[in-house]
Amino acid sequence: GEPTSLVVLKHYRPGQHVIDEGEPVTRLHLVCRGLVMVTVLDESGMETVLHLVGVGGIPGVTDNLLDGTRHSMSAEALTHATIAFIKPDVLSRLIEKDPSFATKFLREIGIQVRFLEQRHRYLHSHNAFNRTAQAFLQMVHLFGLEATNNNKVVLPIRLKRSILAQIVGATPETISRVMTQMRKKDLIQLMDHQIVISNVQQLRDTLKPEFS
Repeated sequence: GEPTSLVVLKHYRPGQHVIDEGEPVTRLHLVCRGLVMVTVLDESGMETVLHLVGVGGIPGVTDNLLDGTRHSMSAEALTHATIAFIKPDVLSRLIEKDPSFATKFLREIGIQVRFLEQRHRYLHSHNAFNRTAQAFLQMVHLFGLEATNNNKVVLPIRLKRSILAQIVGATPETISRVMTQMRKKDLIQLMDHQIVISNVQQLRDTLKPEFS
């Protein structure tokens, strides 16, 4: 194994910033536990959500792989999260010495790119209802959740309406209306401030064929 000084683990509480836009790029960030939201500031100073990153994901991956000197985005923990900080030379050695690691690394980058592409498409061609459904299904995937026999899934996250609105690209008022519609259609339930997807397959069916 590598010396512990070259791979450092750090724990974050929900709402804590993992990366601040503009800070120096020194190590690659690898999510070992939890869910992280990646954002950028627009010209007016408002935060825009780029995508969500789960276990195995890499917030700010392009800043590291393209030899950026400062981070072009921010990252915030949405749940309790554990992040591994890996020096670039350590990452290079891992990729060179372990083909299976390199394959997994490339797969994670591919997953992040795919979700970015899906998000871009949904933001420009789908209504808020579909964008919310897509966000919930993405969380199911990122948390690695398995549906029960009745296709029910509990998302292990307590999302403020304002945060969900950022993720979906809508106003909090619109999110409230969408959540009401989803409850009436028995797609979701709200229990103890957590979102329960009543039937994952039924939610997927609302988005076919674009999302699977």
